[in-house]
Formats: sequence, C-alpha cells, structure tokens
Amino acid sequence: MSRKRVPLNQNECTADFRIGVPFEQNLHFWAKSIYTEKNILEVRNNVIASQYEELNESYKKYRCLIHDERHMMDYIEECIGTGNFSEAQKIIKKSRNKFSERYYWTGITVLDNVISIEKRKMDNMNIEFHIETDVTDIVMEDIDIIILLENLFDNAIEAVEKCANKKEIKFSIKNINSMLVLKLWNSSCKKPKVKKERFVTDKHDSKGHGWGLESVKYIVKKYDGIIEFEYTEMFFQTVIMIEGE
Repeated sequence: MSRKRVPLNQNECTADFRIGVPFEQNLHFWAKSIYTEKNILEVRNNVIASQYEELNESYKKYRCLIHDERHMMDYIEECIGTGNFSEAQKIIKKSRNKFSERYYWTGITVLDNVISIEKRKMDNMNIEFHIETDVTDIVMEDIDIIILLENLFDNAIEAVEKCANKKEIKFSIKNINSMLVLKLWNSSCKKPKVKKERFVTDKHDSKGHGWGLESVKYIVKKYDGIIEFEYTEMFFQTVIMIEGE
C-alpha cells in the first residue's frame, strides 16, 4: 500500500533543468513550462465553473419539487380522509419517480448540488455510492469547492468505470473542530502511475487529461491545506484537511 503526503510549498516546481543547456535557456524552458501548466489548469477550471449553471438549475428543480410535494401530500391526505384510497394509490404511483431523486445531502446548497450531479453520473454507470456528512462550514469559496469536488469525483468515476467487478465510491465530508476534513475513496483495478509527484494518466491522449488532481492540489495549496493520497491495486483514497478561520 502506498501513502503519500504531497508537498504544497510555494517553491515546488515540476519542470526539470536540462543537463548541458545554458542557464538562460533552462530558465526560459522552466518559465514556459510553468506558464503552460497554469494555463491548462485555468482552462480546465473554467470549463468546470461553466457547469455552475447546471448546479443552479438543479437547486431550482429541487425547490420546485419540495413545493409540489407539499401540495401532493395535502391531496393524498384529503383522499385518505374521505376514504378514496384508490385515488390516493394512483397519485402515489404516478409521483413515485418524480420524487425519488435525492437533492438534500448536507443542507449546504453548493455541496448538495455537486453531489446530486455526480450521483446521477454514478447511477447511470451502476456505481454504488456511500456518503457520510456532518458539515456546516466548507471554509472555502463556493467556486473552489465546486472545482475541487468535480475533479475528485470525475477521477474517481473514471477509475471505477474501468473495474469489471466492484464499482464503489465512498465520500465523507465533516467539520472537526474548525477543520474541514474531506475523504473520497473509490475501488480500483490497477495501481496509478506516479512520476515526479504527479499522477500520470494512462490514456493515449495524455495532453488533455491527468490534470484533475493537479487542480485539486492547487486549490488545497490556496487555503494552506494538506492533501494525502493512499492507494493500492484495489483502491484509491484522497484525504484533504483545510483549517477554517
């Protein structure tokens, strides 16, 4: 089992100086590499941020469902009160699918919306999902928690999708004292490749992939947090700890 605490200091550098090349050229190469990586992260994060409209739409749909459900319960209560049980049964059957989707997970709107969107993806892929929540403060800006969770869930779903047997994801988010502690565990069928503190994608088109966890590390560093990865051939887990104010 591998367990790695990833350094998040300001001097961390992913570009290598090339042997036998003048210092000025090396410096130019280093600066260009950092600039390119930053641009890729920004593009990826902007794409995820553009999905915020879907989050808002999900929340509106949730509010409408709650409103409709109250009227539905009043009608069913009236049917039962008047002895019209067949009518009550008919309404319940018709509305069962409409109200079966869960939108309330934590009580924090932005979290509930992200979790609901990812849960729909998992349902479509027959992925078993477990969740534990005890959170009142996410200690970061909404857009950052959106990008962080979207990237973590996307990586987890992508890994689980490759598994032939066990398809499972476990998510936990809690406030412990003033600290936000977030854990995401997923089943896996192979051990990830790591090169120079970075997880390397096994996709043929590697240019557009493999940046999800880099984006997550960038956000964690922004809040002076700690991120740890633990993995084997059977599972992958990310643990994030961020101190609140």
